[in-house]
Amino acid sequence: MFFTNRREGFYVLNGTFAHNGQTFNLHRTKFFSYRRKNNQDLYEIIITREIISNMDNTPKSATDPVLIPVGESVLPRFRRLDKRSILVSLIYSPFFICAKE
Repeated sequence: MFFTNRREGFYVLNGTFAHNGQTFNLHRTKFFSYRRKNNQDLYEIIITREIISNMDNTPKSATDPVLIPVGESVLPRFRRLDKRSILVSLIYSPFFICAKE
């Protein structure tokens, strides 16, 4: 996850995607806007656009319920760990850490 400014960012998804016994190639970039929702580190991320590589053969019907389609939003918590790292967590999913080089 890369934050390009105080309101926008993007993340890259590369790998494989298993669905109904089949494995697909997943190669896409999702762009988002974000804004703070309250004083307890809750934010709203809205997916604004998506670039899908020619190598990506994952059906939209398989990814939309799982990978947040364009126009949809999610409410994660962002918590700064130090000057270079942010902990991102969702209510129903694991967390991950974004760190600057």
